[in-house]
Amino acid sequence: MKRIVRAIENWMEEYIGVYKNPHGVEICQHIDESLSLACDWPGESEEAPISVSLAFECETTSEFAESFGLLQITDLDKITPYTVLEMYKKAKAEVSCSINDYNSYSLNFRIKGNKLFATADPGGEEHEVRELIMNPDHFKEYTFNYFRPIAL
Repeated sequence: MKRIVRAIENWMEEYIGVYKNPHGVEICQHIDESLSLACDWPGESEEAPISVSLAFECETTSEFAESFGLLQITDLDKITPYTVLEMYKKAKAEVSCSINDYNSYSLNFRIKGNKLFATADPGGEEHEVRELIMNPDHFKEYTFNYFRPIAL
């Protein structure tokens, strides 16, 4: 494990902390050595009026390597949006749904136990979503309806 952790740290240093793999998955190493990973939901685009993306965060490179089963540096290129979607289904990643207009509105969704919770970004209060959403169109509809009183 130490070998892959060191290899990832060196790789991220070479890419100045940000690496985007061939599948469009962006991996960032932060100043505090934590890592985050972000990508569009499979088949979605951040350029859409309402976008759906996936995000994963961890405190250490070791946790990152273990979470994705990384054994060698080339495994970074095997992480796809579908891999991150599976992490969401296991409650290890979150979904962000954003309305991309003049004022950007965003909800972040996270599974806890068998329930789904959403938080408005920035600084919103967490609330429970009545059903477990697993479809990008449902995330878009929920987000649009949540912000409709504010945005319209």
